[in-house]
Amino acid sequence: MNPEINPEAITIDECLDMWKKKDKVTIIKSGQVVGFEKEDCINGNA
Repeated sequence: MNPEINPEAITIDECLDMWKKKDKVTIIKSGQVVGFEKEDCINGNA
């Protein structure tokens, strides 16, 4: 994850914007955001 991003301060709206505008999904582990990836990578289409 970009070191400039504070994962504890990311909002749901920011996650939705990443998905809608940049086609990226939010990766969550143990209830915390750990990163973003292109949706194609998650679906195995990369």
